[in-house]
Amino acid sequence: MRKLGMTRAFSKTCLKEQAGQVCHPGDYPFSILRDMVSLSVVCIPLLLCLAALVAVLVSWPLDGQIEAAQISYRSALFRTGVVFGALGLVVTASCFVDQFPLSRHPDGSLSTTWLDRAWMTAFALAVSSTGLALFGRGQARLLLLTTEVFAFLLTYASVLQNGV
Repeated sequence: MRKLGMTRAFSKTCLKEQAGQVCHPGDYPFSILRDMVSLSVVCIPLLLCLAALVAVLVSWPLDGQIEAAQISYRSALFRTGVVFGALGLVVTASCFVDQFPLSRHPDGSLSTTWLDRAWMTAFALAVSSTGLALFGRGQARLLLLTTEVFAFLLTYASVLQNGV
């Protein structure tokens, strides 16, 4: 086994090769590090989306009006903003996962049309939810406003992460 100035655990050869076994791509030490980095590229934004989603959902009961008979138009618009914010964060999280298929255009090029639509939807939901958050009261308004500004930045980060 060649060491290349590294310890035995971080050598470029598979440890199973010495025993005469077949090595798989995951058996190389550096592939584990690569997998951890690619996992963190997806997990960290998803955790940020989840934290923002929890903050959006917490702003619902902070609005103060619980009984359905007492809901005013102002409270209804605020709660619509909460729903829009939650949907926008779910769409933003789907943009980080890269689950959208490539589609072929007539000129032979490939693109992710559904990803573009998801970004537009996430941006529209974040902006509209920010506007509807203004109908809230007190802490609920402040929490939803700051969370939706953060959601807008997360959506912009997903656009940058996908190389647009």
